[in-house]
Amino acid sequence: MMFPTGFKPKKSLGQSFLISNKIADKLVDALELHSTDDVLEIGAGFGILTTRLYEKAHKVYAVEIDERLLPILKEKVKTCNNIEIIHQDILKLDWQKFTNLKIIGNIPYYISSEILLKLLDNINVWDLTVLTTQREFTNKLLAIPENLTYCATTVLFEFYTECKKICSIPASAFRPSPKIVSSAVVIKKRPSPLYVDVDFAKFSTIVRSSFKQPRKTIVNNLSKSLDISKDKIIQITNLDLTRRAESFSTQDFYKLTKALCQ
Repeated sequence: MMFPTGFKPKKSLGQSFLISNKIADKLVDALELHSTDDVLEIGAGFGILTTRLYEKAHKVYAVEIDERLLPILKEKVKTCNNIEIIHQDILKLDWQKFTNLKIIGNIPYYISSEILLKLLDNINVWDLTVLTTQREFTNKLLAIPENLTYCATTVLFEFYTECKKICSIPASAFRPSPKIVSSAVVIKKRPSPLYVDVDFAKFSTIVRSSFKQPRKTIVNNLSKSLDISKDKIIQITNLDLTRRAESFSTQDFYKLTKALCQ
C-alpha cells in the first residue's frame, strides 16, 4: 500500500496501518459474519477491513478519528450502501446507541487498555470482538494465575467472555512497521456471565482493589482501597488472603466477593 502524496501517519494517534491482505482476510473470517450482523470497526484507516466487511455484514459502522482519511474512505466505499462512516474518537463514542454488534479493529497500542475497558463497560451491546493489538495485551486476556501478565483485566474479561488467540502478526504486515510484536485475539461473550449471583460492579471493585499494588497481599490492598479492617477481611476463612492477587483464580475472586458482600 502506498500512502497518498503528502500523507504522514500521526505518531500522536499511534497510526500503523494493516497492509496484509492475508491477515485482513483472517481477521474478518474470525468475526464469523452473517448477512444479518452489524459490525463496528474501530479505526477504519484506509479501509482494508471495511471493504471486506461490507460484503458479508448487514451494516458496517466504520469509526475513524483522523479527518484526513475520511475523503479517502468515502471514495473507496462510495458504492457500498451499508457503510456508515463515523468521524469520532472511539473513546468518546456513544456505544449505547448500538445493539447486537460484532466489533473489529486494529487498535492503537497506547489506548489498548482504555478500549478494553470500554468493551467491558458496554458488554451489553456486542457479542463477539476481534482485536489486533500489542502482544502483551493479548497475553493479559489469555493469562492464567501466577503468570507475569495475569492482572485485573484477565479476571474481569473471564467473567463475561472467552478469549482465544487467532495469530501473531509480523511488523511487516503494517506500515509504518511497529517496533513491537502484534497479535490478534477473538473475544466471545458468554451466553451468560460466569457467575450470575454476584453484582459485576462489586466484583470489579474487589478485583481491581486486590490488584491495586501487585506486590502487596490481597488483605493489605483491600483494607487500604476499600477502608475495611484487616481483621474483618482475615475472618474470611475459606481463602488465604495473605497471598497476592496474581495467585487468585476468577473463582477465588467470586468467593471473595460473595464473602465481602454478604
